[in-house]
Amino acid sequence: MFHLLQQRQYRIILTANFISLFGSGLNHASIIWFVLQKTNSANAVALLVTAITLPSLFFMPFSGVMIDRLDRRHTTMALDALRGLCVAVVAVLAFAERVEVWHIYAMGIMLGLGAFMFWPNMAALTQELVESEDVVPLNALVMGTAQGGWMIAGAVVGFLYQRIGLAGTLAMDAATYVISVFLMLSLRRGKRLVHSESVPLSIGQFNRDFVAGLRYVASQMRVLILGAVSALFTAAMMSQNVVTAPFSKKILHAGAAGFGFCNAGWSLGAITSSALTGTLLRHGSGHLSFLAVSLILAAAACGVLPHFGIVAVGVALYFVMGAGRGMAGVSVSSSLMHEVPKQLMGRTQNVINFSSIVFQLALTMAVGWLCEHISLAMGFYVLASVYLVAGLLATIVTRIPASGTKLEPPSAETEALMPRSKAAEL
Repeated sequence: MFHLLQQRQYRIILTANFISLFGSGLNHASIIWFVLQKTNSANAVALLVTAITLPSLFFMPFSGVMIDRLDRRHTTMALDALRGLCVAVVAVLAFAERVEVWHIYAMGIMLGLGAFMFWPNMAALTQELVESEDVVPLNALVMGTAQGGWMIAGAVVGFLYQRIGLAGTLAMDAATYVISVFLMLSLRRGKRLVHSESVPLSIGQFNRDFVAGLRYVASQMRVLILGAVSALFTAAMMSQNVVTAPFSKKILHAGAAGFGFCNAGWSLGAITSSALTGTLLRHGSGHLSFLAVSLILAAAACGVLPHFGIVAVGVALYFVMGAGRGMAGVSVSSSLMHEVPKQLMGRTQNVINFSSIVFQLALTMAVGWLCEHISLAMGFYVLASVYLVAGLLATIVTRIPASGTKLEPPSAETEALMPRSKAAEL
């Protein structure tokens, strides 16, 4: 697996991934803790997570087509530059001691809009660069570096937040965006597209491209169920943010440091399982049995978490949940890269992400309400149920044979020359 580090383009992708997630980890933990301190409300934290997520629903249907049409490296740099500028503005307000909770919500909205286009675009860019035999190990390294950055951020964010405050952590995050832009700038030269430029992107062509993506996902049962598994565990993972800070504050009584330790344990689990997946499994479908087991274990760990008030036990259980996330992430990403044509990867990722966001919004608000009005434990139980359903769905995927070859869609020029009935079938 580590032989991939000898290739320059992989080193750049992995380094940018690590730095980006380190900054995002600092930002994410800091703003959640800031909002919880200011409001003392799990509902307010749930509202923040919703603010980060909701606006992307209106933008995402358009972004998939754009990812498949634009140079993905240029798109990555533009998204990083805009998000870095947004974070820098709020950091300045924090340094001036003029930041309010609504500023955090506004920043969350802007970062969410960027992030939910950034990650499908990054997945498509990675698929564009990687050789077929390197898909699983590279995805393992991508997951490992991402969670490594997140883990280190989680381990130090409590210490940093207590000493340099929200302003300092946001300034560090803004700096990571600048570094990421320069790394992507050095990735390669010139403009590269996976879609033919000979067909201009008119409104009619945009609609045809959009429908083609939906039709492809709906027609591929294996992709459809993998997408459902991904949407469920991603929604649970994101909604988990609503319960982690209150868990540290009310059950562990460990404050911001305990919150950081829980995030670090989760990330360490993801790194460990990602490394094992990349080392042991060399193709796109053999690891799906491990996917089911890991998600079921994550469900069990999540279900028992609120009954332990010892920091070490809580961190260990977060490690188990992180391990499930790491295995699931590598498994799903690798399988999709093996099966989905490059011309459709952006749209396929966005269909999955759109489904995940819709479910996440409902789940986040439900968990926040349960934590506020019934009990924190009930929020954990609901999240555990979602992980369990994802694990059971993963067992179904193992019984569906892989397609073996990628379905390459006809070009727009070819489709235009085909009889209308035949084009409609495709």
